[in-house]
Order: sequence, then structure tokens, then C-alpha cells
Amino acid sequence: MSANIAAAGPFPDIVEENLDEAAFLWGRWETELASLTRNLDEVWSWTEDRLNGAIDGVLVARDPLLTQVIDRALSLRDLNFHTVAAHLLTVAADPQARARLAQLACEAQGASLAAMARGIEVSPLDGTFSTVTRALLKKSPQHCAALVRVKSFQRAKLGDELAAAYEADTVPEQVIVMRAAGTLPEPAVRDWVERGLAHSSPAVRIAAVESGLRQRMRAVWGTAREIAAAQEPGFGTSLRLLAMFGKAPDHRVIVEALAEEKAARAAFWALGHVGTREAV
Repeated sequence: MSANIAAAGPFPDIVEENLDEAAFLWGRWETELASLTRNLDEVWSWTEDRLNGAIDGVLVARDPLLTQVIDRALSLRDLNFHTVAAHLLTVAADPQARARLAQLACEAQGASLAAMARGIEVSPLDGTFSTVTRALLKKSPQHCAALVRVKSFQRAKLGDELAAAYEADTVPEQVIVMRAAGTLPEPAVRDWVERGLAHSSPAVRIAAVESGLRQRMRAVWGTAREIAAAQEPGFGTSLRLLAMFGKAPDHRVIVEALAEEKAARAAFWALGHVGTREAV
């Protein structure tokens, strides 16, 4: 704990403890949401409930204490603290917290920016968030990609940030854009999917396939089969898509892949998504 916070007395100590608890529980919460052994009721009634309590325990603080706590969180290597810090600034009652969030988000890069986006996207957003939106849109393609992630998670209408983020010319950002494009109406979604299918990166092409399937675009099936047959990086996703949405010929591709050492694990996992008598 920093000396200037501790010197203020026992109340700041409690706020600091709640911050530590929130960071720990946030990491646990995200892990459990993806767990195969935990159901949503268990996650909500135990981990998520405690997480919300810890967050509330930090939000009772007011400036300058809250600012000091946020600064400490962002100075740590544990990215869960960055996620919690962004979430706190997103939901804090003071509208000026969004101005502070805009500044800090624009200063963040790479993994820290992605962690902050995770904290923002699950938050209830109101009109005061427009300050953050404008700041990210003006900053860089990487920051536009973070905005795309937040808006697509919130099912908000996408705008200029989509094209700006794609100009980053880096695969992670372009994957975010391609997945978000699946929520667009025709004909915009078709233009984005066709652009993604022509990309040199298998990850971007797979994201384009996912968005195309969401919009029932039959043309994406050829790319899905090509990626699966060539066993390009990330081909396991294509195998699962073939399993869930394909027909008997597509399922045979999965069965044949079981005999190959490189593909066996992904094929076995995909087989569980087929659900036919032949697969069993």
C-alpha cells in the first residue's frame, strides 16, 4: 500500500482491501464464466455477488482517495487491477470520472488497454460515456478497436471506429473488427465479410466466417472447409463450425482428422458438437 494512502487512516485501508479483493474476484469470475464445471447460478450466487460487494466497497471512496486508489491499480502488473480500475471509473457516480477514464484509456496500450476494455464493456453505459467514445475515436486504430469491442459487446450501433480500427493492420485488432461486423445490416456486413475472407491471416478469415454464418451467408462455407482441410492455425474453430452447422460430408472431414496426430485433439473436441448417431 502506498504511504500517502495509508497515512489517511483506517478507512483508506478498507478501501484498499476491497480493491485487492475485487481484482482477485474479477479474475476468478472471468475464469468461472468459461469453466466447464461451473454453472451460471453458482458463478452469480457466489463469485459475482462477492465481486459486486468488493466494487461497492471501493466506490464509497471519494476524491482524492478514489483517484489515489485508481492510480495504484493501474501501476500494478496484475491486469485484473487495470480491469477493475476501468470499471470503477465507468460506473462511478461522478460524471468527471468518465473524463478521467478517457484520459487513462488513451494513455493505455496493448494488454493494459484490452484489460481496461474488459472492465468497461460489462458496465451500464449512459450519456456521459460519450466523452470516452470521442477520445478513443480520435486516438489511434488500436484505441478504435477497443471502442469497437465495447460497442459490439453492448450491442450499440457501430460507426467510424470500425474502419479506423481495421486500418491498424494488426491481426488482433482486425479480428475484433471482423467479429463485430457480423452485427451490421446488409449490405455493409457482406462487404466486410468478403474483405475478411480475402485476408492473408487465418485468424481474420475465421472471424469473417463466423460473422458470415451469423448472417447466413453460404459463401463462407468454402473458406471454412479450406481452413479445416489445410489445418491452418486456428483450424479447430473451423472444425467446430463444420460440426455445428455442416452436413454429413462436413462431418466426415472431422472424423478423418481424428486419425492425424496434429488434428486429433481439435477434431475430437469438434466431434462433440456434431450430435448425430454416426458421430457417437
